[in-house]
Amino acid sequence: MLFYRIVRAISYPFLSLIFPTKIIGKNNFIHEKAVICCNHYSSLDSILVATKLMREGCHCIGKEEAFKSKISGWFLRKMGGIPIKRGENDLVAYRKILNVLKSGKQLLIFPEGTRNKSECADIAPFHTGAALFSIKSNAPIIPILLYGKPRPFKKNFIIIGEPFSLEKFASLPSREMKEKATEELYSRMFEMQKNFNNMIQSSERRLLT
Repeated sequence: MLFYRIVRAISYPFLSLIFPTKIIGKNNFIHEKAVICCNHYSSLDSILVATKLMREGCHCIGKEEAFKSKISGWFLRKMGGIPIKRGENDLVAYRKILNVLKSGKQLLIFPEGTRNKSECADIAPFHTGAALFSIKSNAPIIPILLYGKPRPFKKNFIIIGEPFSLEKFASLPSREMKEKATEELYSRMFEMQKNFNNMIQSSERRLLT
């Protein structure tokens, strides 16, 4: 995706200056077919994750409304965005998503489905799409956590967990497969968040003593 690489190269230094970001677990990020699952605080989330981690392209699922404008719709599609109708069985988007993954590319998705406005509170319940796409395309999950809403000129954190597979749920009946696999995904990301919160709190306590 030449267009994406050009935009990323131009924007990278400015974003790094405005949003200084520490990446924890960078060695866990694999540059191959994967479903990248991230918690969601703001419209900047996808920009920050893509710019910092995704070198070749960013196929990201976004609500259909964001693509309505001719200019923004053109730009988002050129960057690899995939519009999806929320609350519906969007078969067109479903096929595009699976085509992306089956062609060996990466998909960025926010399993919460919408922004979590409570900042560093626990991640919200997940929709089943991320787990389903992972199983149907035989793509590993890369779990990623943002520690709060991206803040300008303050240190931000991106935490990358170890990739894992949901293949063990593939043989279950469809509904049970989606539910069990989504529970596994949520459990792993919730544990990541809890561990990092504990680490941050311990660091703060050490500074105060």
